[in-house]
Amino acid sequence: MRDAGELRFFGASSNFNLVPNHSLKVASSVEARNRGITAAQQMPGFFEPSAELRDHLLSLFWRWQNSWQYLVPRESFVLDLYVNKSGRFCTPLLLTAMLALASRYSSRLELRTDPDDANTAGDIFAAQGKAMLQFEYDAPTTSTVQATALLGLFWASIDNEGLGFMYIGMASRMAMNLGLQSDCTSYASKGLVSEEDVEARNVAFWGVYVLDKLYCLGMGRPASIQEYNITTRKPKIQDRPISLLSEEQTSISQPWPTSHITENAMRTYLKTTGPDRRSDAMRCLLVCIKTLYEMNTNWDWANRSIRAIRSLAEQWGVDIWTEDLEDELGEENRRQFELYQRGCLPNGQMGEPNNETEQTYPAEVFDELFQAWTYDQNLTNMAFNFFDESSSIVE
Repeated sequence: MRDAGELRFFGASSNFNLVPNHSLKVASSVEARNRGITAAQQMPGFFEPSAELRDHLLSLFWRWQNSWQYLVPRESFVLDLYVNKSGRFCTPLLLTAMLALASRYSSRLELRTDPDDANTAGDIFAAQGKAMLQFEYDAPTTSTVQATALLGLFWASIDNEGLGFMYIGMASRMAMNLGLQSDCTSYASKGLVSEEDVEARNVAFWGVYVLDKLYCLGMGRPASIQEYNITTRKPKIQDRPISLLSEEQTSISQPWPTSHITENAMRTYLKTTGPDRRSDAMRCLLVCIKTLYEMNTNWDWANRSIRAIRSLAEQWGVDIWTEDLEDELGEENRRQFELYQRGCLPNGQMGEPNNETEQTYPAEVFDELFQAWTYDQNLTNMAFNFFDESSSIVE
């Protein structure tokens, strides 16, 4: 057990589980955390948000991020931030990572390193969090796991999926090092860890587990976490009343999205029915494109999806660029997509969808790519079939 009260995991094949805890050389989590804070504060342009800006971003985080990618136990974090101030559940690194990701949902210009580029929102927090992490992963805690996973999501939001994949991998390794995959209720019954710590560990592990699976499905890569290693329980996910907070602190810490989400879902999925299936499909496609444009100031990968849809629509001869759609798109969203296109085209050239600078591919190319992919999959399956079941082995 570390100085911050964190458990470490050693499996049955390791002789470390036979060695008394006091004889192990264990780095100090507290010292590593303090070194990381000092390094971040010495960065040029170090930015510490005001309490108002911090609470604005936290309210976005609870409402839009943590409600669907559950990594941080809200009640424990909020109580530690506003009341207890122990640094047990709310650490500077975790708070910085949360603010970085929440900045992607905000339109406030002070969160951008370039006021004209919405894709720079949160960059300053991410840089500071990265500096802290370089010291803190020497002696990680549960909050380090959560912060690393959130920074991985941040890199994905700016379309740097390679770095995001690496960060999710680091988070899963840290989780294994701390034994988050193992049931630790026996330690809680002995009083070594609290029930609140057990819940925080479960939330962190299963959050990283989901991200590991999502990333690997999206990238077509093998997962880091294997199910046969997991013995821990699922999180309880119970909204505990927080009576010690002020009314304002309680209001900004609510996890529930606003009602217009339900309204938009009903309009999208319930009011697009009709006799003409093609017309319905086009309506749904236009809603999807409009939504991607509205997201592209927060999530840069939305621009890649827009580009892919427009390219495929051109290949299939589908006209998706209607006057109604053009009128509904915001000027900032248009500009953000143009910035993305400039970065993708050679020599920084900019072109319209039908411009010659936009490289197009015949439909046969997509068919060939798919056939090559299916051939690779079959070849991979064959590679593990070392023996033909119909043949016999002669000794």
